[in-house]
Amino acid sequence: MASPSGDRGIQLASALLLGLISVVTALGVLQSGAWALESERHGLNSADARDQGISARVVASQDERTDREQGLVARDESRATDAALAADDLEAAVLHSLRVESALTSTSEGFRPAWEAWSAAGFTPEAAPDRDPAYLLSLYGHPDSLAAISRVEDGIAGSYDDRAAVFNQAALLHALALFLVGVATAGRLALARVIVLSAGGAAFLAGLVLMATAL
Repeated sequence: MASPSGDRGIQLASALLLGLISVVTALGVLQSGAWALESERHGLNSADARDQGISARVVASQDERTDREQGLVARDESRATDAALAADDLEAAVLHSLRVESALTSTSEGFRPAWEAWSAAGFTPEAAPDRDPAYLLSLYGHPDSLAAISRVEDGIAGSYDDRAAVFNQAALLHALALFLVGVATAGRLALARVIVLSAGGAAFLAGLVLMATAL
């Protein structure tokens, strides 16, 4: 049988612990919900960037195919221009030059410098535009940057998910702590109540330690 002073001490400790656990649990739930919202926001950003990146890559692939086709046309017309000049056929040379310009006008913005470098190199395979880093960057830089943004946003979303999951696990420990502390207030044997109350306090501390790992 517990003494009145001992019983009041256990009741006071139980009440304080119940209040503290309740407040921490409520704050943890709020923080977990906030992280879940952040995860959702970054997940949407990741999905948007991924979708835009896929669309941009499709467009870039189409542009590259057009550039390749028109670049070959411009190469053939350039060679025809040189042949006409060698034959002193100025009219034909002008006509082929106009066709070169027409073909290059149909290409993407970054293709002309790469084609001109290819032309200056004598149209060798090693100097082809599809091996020019600046040209490839002009085509695929934007899609690649969107893909990178998508990966970063997805990683941030995953980080918030992990932190929210840790807080949810801590909430389970705190629920166990609340249960044990509640049981401790209803017992008759002082020793049993102290043991159960201590177990509840240990569960609460374990939840706090777990929460600290997510901060």
